[in-house]
Amino acid sequence: MYLVLLIIILILNFLIYSLFFKGTLLIIISLESSMIIFEFIIFLKYLISQKIELSKLNKINKEDKDKFIYYRDILKDFSIGELSYLYNGKKNIQLSVIAELEYLKNKKYITIENKTINKSPNINYSESQKYILNHYKFLKDKQFKKYYNKYLESSLKEKGCIKHQFLNIDHQTIIYYIIFFFIFFTFWRYAASFFNGNKNLQIFQAILFLIFWLQNTIIFSILKIDASVIKTEKGKEIYLKLNGLKNYLEDFGNFDNKQIKEIVLWEEYILYAIILDASKSLTEESKKEYQNLLEIIKK
Repeated sequence: MYLVLLIIILILNFLIYSLFFKGTLLIIISLESSMIIFEFIIFLKYLISQKIELSKLNKINKEDKDKFIYYRDILKDFSIGELSYLYNGKKNIQLSVIAELEYLKNKKYITIENKTINKSPNINYSESQKYILNHYKFLKDKQFKKYYNKYLESSLKEKGCIKHQFLNIDHQTIIYYIIFFFIFFTFWRYAASFFNGNKNLQIFQAILFLIFWLQNTIIFSILKIDASVIKTEKGKEIYLKLNGLKNYLEDFGNFDNKQIKEIVLWEEYILYAIILDASKSLTEESKKEYQNLLEIIKK
């Protein structure tokens, strides 16, 4: 298949460049351009296939969701921020921050006066909580999301709930790149010496040279640093429990219809309602508190 693709690209390049070049020069330019395009297509196909495989690792099917249609227990081994990350991923940071602040307020670890958050002394805050308390005024900044997620990912990785999955570079792909480099520089040296006096060729060769290096710099950078965060089996189970808890809150957790004393661990349930975006389960009082915290972090 790859050979057929290369031949098609070569023919198309040959036809296009035949309008501008002739003879050996036409062959050299066509081969060089074809090699660059061919390399890009192979890498693109490889990258897409890898991304598809990684997405399958995070996929939650219907059979999985049926394991915890309804779930009521409190997940005590995880902070509210960690649970929010496992359920929402890297989005809805605002919900996570509000829930963490609500948790700290309920525990009397912070006080709020004149829309300013004050930390209590001698409290052992988690890294994500420390980051929120020190930088909540910069919630809209992209760097806030980056570093906040970094602290949550580090903690969840230690607890075995997530892992970083890098792109799998196989030996065949590496061989392709070695061959491409060899072919390119062989033709580059040959063309540069044979057509040394042709300024148009030198300019064209320089352009191809820059395109090739830029393309390969990008390719190797992606292969080196690109990683996806995927849930482990433990992480998937926590996600499914949270999904079941959301179903429970939305179907049975109307706190406005109950007395507070009838609700087991009602404060924790309210925190879950925030991160799971089950807003209809919040009491009117909780909704007001939510809005107050929203004004503080958005000011």
